Amino acid sequence: REERYSCISAMGIEGIVTTHTIPKAFSTADFIFALKHFILPHVGRFAMGEPHSVVMDNARIHDNVGVRMIRERGGIVVFLP
Repeated sequence: REERYSCISAMGIEGIVTTHTIPKAFSTADFIFALKHFILPHVGRFAMGEPHSVVMDNARIHDNVGVRMIRERGGIVVFLP
């Protein structure tokens, strides 16, 4: 069986800003750790027109803690269909 990895990343029009990859799937604790240490430091304030202030997500399971953390930084979250 092949090894599987999960990746969380921040991208902008200039390319990949940061990324964090782990073997297998993210647990809630893994996701919060990656968000806090790799993604949030790069999230800007949307109201101030700062870069990286719109966060797109494709997993509704992140709708609780992750969204709150991003909004506290001033960013907004858009869930992809």
